[in-house]
Amino acid sequence: MKRRTRRNSSSLRFPQLDLSRFHFSEFHSRQSSLSRHIFPHYFLFPVVLVYFEFLLLLFSGKGVLSHFIYPLLFGIGIGMLLSCITSAFSRKVNRRITIGLLFGIALIFIIECLVRSSFQFYMPFLAIFTGAGDVAANYAGNLFSAVIHGIPVILMYFLPGILYTIFGKAYLPARRFKPRGLCKLFAYFVIILTAGTFLASHGSSRTQYKTEYKFDTATRYFGLLTSVRLDMKYALLGNKALSSFTMEAEASAHKEETAELEEPRDYGKNEMDLPLEEVAAASSDENVKSLSEYISTLTPSSKNKYTGLFKGKNLILICAEALSDAAVNQELTPTLYRLVHNGFYFSDFYQPSWGGSTSTGEYSFLTGLVPLHEENTILMSRDKDMYCTMGNQLKRLGYFSRAYHNGEYDFYSRNTTHENLGYEKFLGLGNGLEELFVDWPTDAQTFDKTMDMYIKQEPFSIYYMTIDGHCVYVADDKKTRKHINQVRAAVGDQYEDTTLYYLCYQMELEEALKVMVEKLEEAGI
Repeated sequence: MKRRTRRNSSSLRFPQLDLSRFHFSEFHSRQSSLSRHIFPHYFLFPVVLVYFEFLLLLFSGKGVLSHFIYPLLFGIGIGMLLSCITSAFSRKVNRRITIGLLFGIALIFIIECLVRSSFQFYMPFLAIFTGAGDVAANYAGNLFSAVIHGIPVILMYFLPGILYTIFGKAYLPARRFKPRGLCKLFAYFVIILTAGTFLASHGSSRTQYKTEYKFDTATRYFGLLTSVRLDMKYALLGNKALSSFTMEAEASAHKEETAELEEPRDYGKNEMDLPLEEVAAASSDENVKSLSEYISTLTPSSKNKYTGLFKGKNLILICAEALSDAAVNQELTPTLYRLVHNGFYFSDFYQPSWGGSTSTGEYSFLTGLVPLHEENTILMSRDKDMYCTMGNQLKRLGYFSRAYHNGEYDFYSRNTTHENLGYEKFLGLGNGLEELFVDWPTDAQTFDKTMDMYIKQEPFSIYYMTIDGHCVYVADDKKTRKHINQVRAAVGDQYEDTTLYYLCYQMELEEALKVMVEKLEEAGI
């Protein structure tokens, strides 16, 4: 027998790997080069911005394909500009700028998504920042709820920034371009943005881009990046298309209208002795010239049998928060129903559509004008002569005047605007109104206490901005718990729950109006 010998494991021989010839840095360099070849860094922002706009359209419920051409063009164009910016410095600096922009732009989109979730429309950032502290203080619960429910949205927007922070250095490294490369990127930005602007300003959506521009509508049509750009442009440079007038068409249309309404008896004309031609000639402001020339072409409207009917009467002007005719119900809101149907009821009217929030509606309500700069419009009136407001007209006639709001007195900066609109004093919580109450007052409590201040001061001109009708309409609110059974008994199951809650909130206005009418009737006025 052959004797088997056992080999020592130490004597086993394996092929030797010459690690000195394997260069990891070269492998990494090739890998990075390959990643840049497949997806260069300068493609990052065009892709990410289009992704952001796509999410916004998706969350807004709009038809993505029918509205996506504008966000696509503007997203790629602005993305090229950001690529140019993040390719102009050293790799380290470019990477840091890229990370900052990814998270910063994502935050802008997140804020607008949360605003839309709460208020059902997109809001200009000036309006958001103007009221940010007030909203955080007074609607913290609603804000917290919106953030909690918006966590998936937040994560989807922050995802590109997170992925780039983790993997960008290895798979999408930033580069520093030479001037020639930067010029190419900037040229792409100009060409694509010009094409998008031409299409938007001359296509089927041109009115939303220019003459009927509103932040909310522009966001839905053209994307958030474009609406932010337009908002900044129009705020700084104005929007001539929005403020221009067609003289002959407007004048002839007005003449036709007055001819149809002309009555057999001549009551005279509604006209003021204004030196319009002198104003136009003396002003260097094109808006002033255009407006003066336009007004001078108009034919004054005719007075009628109602002109002067309320001379010397008291006036209580109420801007009712979120009131709609859905709340006018003979069973639920009999006082509101009485006021609506026993006075002048305007069933046919044209309501211009504008963006913004309570502040824009309040501005139009007090001035009769359309707010062109959303929340900023009423702030712009602070140093202007608001001669024709109802408040100023009556104050010149010797009326006792006050304005009240049972919310924070500096919310929307009302403490800086309302006295200029014609009220000798504006009182809210924080500058005098809180002295009348132990707790946050309802609309009814506010009417009850404040009417004692002026009911014997005839003639008086009073303005109320109510608050109880304000959203968000939820089941777990004392207004809902107080009125829900009565509302359900009156309207049954014909509405969704949120609408029922809304009606409960408006029942508080009914109680305030009931207090007002009773006090006026007791005083015999």
